[in-house]
Amino acid sequence: MILMYDLENQRNQNLIEDREEYEKLEKDNLNKELEEFENGYLEMSLKTCLTARNSIS
Repeated sequence: MILMYDLENQRNQNLIEDREEYEKLEKDNLNKELEEFENGYLEMSLKTCLTARNSIS
């Protein structure tokens, strides 16, 4: 009976660790996507400003 209890505890611990790893990877991916979006937005803004400046000149 104790062995079954230990196995169930180990299984639960593995599930918790898997979930924590999944959440970390999900957070890392979201941070990467946000960084890529911000970089793209800044690049588009810079191009827009340069185009506007060149149009005025």
